[in-house]
Amino acid sequence: MKNDRYRFYLRDVLGLIKERTAVLKKDASKDGFSKGMECGYNDVLDLFESQAITYEIDLKALEYDDFGLS
Repeated sequence: MKNDRYRFYLRDVLGLIKERTAVLKKDASKDGFSKGMECGYNDVLDLFESQAITYEIDLKALEYDDFGLS
């Protein structure tokens, strides 16, 4: 189904962003650039979350509910 294709795409992209954010959070020796990347990823995740809520999209369907920004 076409809608599933978009849902899976968004789920996978969000998963990759979540993984990269987790790696940056664990890096104790990060420089200013890495700190900026972490902030940027968090901002993107927050934007996805707020838009999903606005459009009444179930965050669980995107496997996003475990990130904890809510």
